Amino acid sequence: MESRFKDPVIRFPARRSKLRRVLFILLLGLSGIEARCQLFDLECVVGDLCSEAHGGRLAGTDGERTAAEYLVRQLKRLGGRPAFKGEWFQSVRLQEPLSGKGQNVAGLLPGSAGSEQPIILLTAHYDHLGDGRLLRSSAGLGEIGQVHPGADDNASGVAVCLRTAERLLSREERSFGVLVMFFTAEEADSQGVRHFAQSSPPGLDRVVLAINFDQVGRLEHELFYELSTVAERDRLELRLQEVGNAIGLALKPLPRLSERTDASVLAAAGITTLSLHTGGHEDIHRPTDTPDKLNYAGMERIAAFAASMAKRFPDPGDRP
Repeated sequence: MESRFKDPVIRFPARRSKLRRVLFILLLGLSGIEARCQLFDLECVVGDLCSEAHGGRLAGTDGERTAAEYLVRQLKRLGGRPAFKGEWFQSVRLQEPLSGKGQNVAGLLPGSAGSEQPIILLTAHYDHLGDGRLLRSSAGLGEIGQVHPGADDNASGVAVCLRTAERLLSREERSFGVLVMFFTAEEADSQGVRHFAQSSPPGLDRVVLAINFDQVGRLEHELFYELSTVAERDRLELRLQEVGNAIGLALKPLPRLSERTDASVLAAAGITTLSLHTGGHEDIHRPTDTPDKLNYAGMERIAAFAASMAKRFPDPGDRP
């Protein structure tokens, strides 16, 4: 849908020369100015998160904290409310090899059915590897020490998560709430989502479906999905295929949720979880995972698919 916001847009210069991209990032970082995205231009959000001003978004660093503050601004523009007892942030004491504190970020978009309404949970991790020296970088010789922008992993997931939430806002009478959550420290054994699940936040029992976006920026022929639930699995997979066909999106199921992911932690907490991704590639966990390599039209289709699935799921007949 057309955005209700008319802020001027500064697009990340994805298809310009490498030198011009570098100059753009340097100017962005030095000026402290973020791109003013219309809600939500996918390329603009990815470009903002991949700015060198955020330093690769390593959990517990100043770069991750500035990225977290950026995400709060986007949630406010959506009309969200702080989800952690009046706070936007949930502090996470990080474990080795990380140190300090990370921040989960969340905003609630209430529906029209009152406080006991079902909740759709939209999630993505927003952290990455910093300069690759501390966590499991796949950087080649000479690449360690360079900022790892993490465009596909997972600026793409954050952008599609926000775009999905915006699409859900277009429904005037929405019988469900939308909880948008961005986790810290996924790259270090999913420490952020583990802290969230173990803290037993109020309302978790009303989450009827979690949709997790992780590496959704390189759509080619099909979208991979993993579904946690066993009960009514055939019917739910039929519904997924119906929605995919309506949007013109080919889906490929994977047999089970990948271990050591945020989605697997949510599933272990008893939440029906749908995990979406577009597959691996040679740039993952390298400085070459840059915004110019993403398929933004494909990301828009994934957001349309996720929003359509979320709108249908709160019907009790669609739940496992």
